[in-house]
Amino acid sequence: MRLFFRIGLIFLILFLAIFLRVYRLDLSPPGLYADEASIGYNAYSILKTGKDEYGVSWPVFFRAFGDYKNPVFVYSLAPLISLNGLKPETIRLGAAIWGSLAIPLLIFVTITATNNFNLGCLAGAILALMPWHLHYSRIGFEAITFPTLLLLSLWGGLQWIKTKKLLPGVAFGISLGLTFYSYTTARLWTPLFFIILILLFRKQLVSVSQKTIVFDLIMIMFLPLLVWLKQFPDSLMARMNQIAIWADKPPFDKLWWRFWSTYAGHFKTNFLFLQGDTTLR
Repeated sequence: MRLFFRIGLIFLILFLAIFLRVYRLDLSPPGLYADEASIGYNAYSILKTGKDEYGVSWPVFFRAFGDYKNPVFVYSLAPLISLNGLKPETIRLGAAIWGSLAIPLLIFVTITATNNFNLGCLAGAILALMPWHLHYSRIGFEAITFPTLLLLSLWGGLQWIKTKKLLPGVAFGISLGLTFYSYTTARLWTPLFFIILILLFRKQLVSVSQKTIVFDLIMIMFLPLLVWLKQFPDSLMARMNQIAIWADKPPFDKLWWRFWSTYAGHFKTNFLFLQGDTTLR
């Protein structure tokens, strides 16, 4: 009976998360952002021709508007488009699926790390209702893939340490490696995350052979990114240089003011409750 209740509670949280992420997905948010259209078209082009909009076969990154979009979300959309056609709701459904998957993953990560079922469900429920996660789960942007893959890698790593079996370690390595191709921020965050994990769990009793296999797997996953960066060295910072507060090389005092005014702007009533993001897209 207790097991049935626990399973039911997890499914209830997951149902709530899915409902909030797919309800009226064709109408809210209204219209289609240029980035969503670009991602959807490239996924459609890959599905039909195996090439992106510029005729490049199976690209590691998608040139798009010169911001070099990451491949995980684009390639994951192709099967959905084959089933439901190239529509705004199909593009956003991909984000909704990625976002919904993060909920049970966070529950399992929390339970595994703390051995506390109630805390795991609480964490999952909070993420299911969290405004920023809902926002990115209802828009066809690539950003939503990063936290989901990060949670999958963390769960795989915890299971690997717990069971001492290679399969969870492989899942950890693959999912961590895929984060490099999920969102641009991951290229900076994932190495830091990996170093933190090594420092925290360096004394865990996992065989050297397994550690070697998993480490080599991560390096293999990282290799295409290194090759890409060698061919296109400016692509690593292309998107950041487009939107960064230092893009126009302002003097330091103006840069400092931009930083604090932008940071404080996220806590204003207009941004949180009335107007939201007024940046045209």
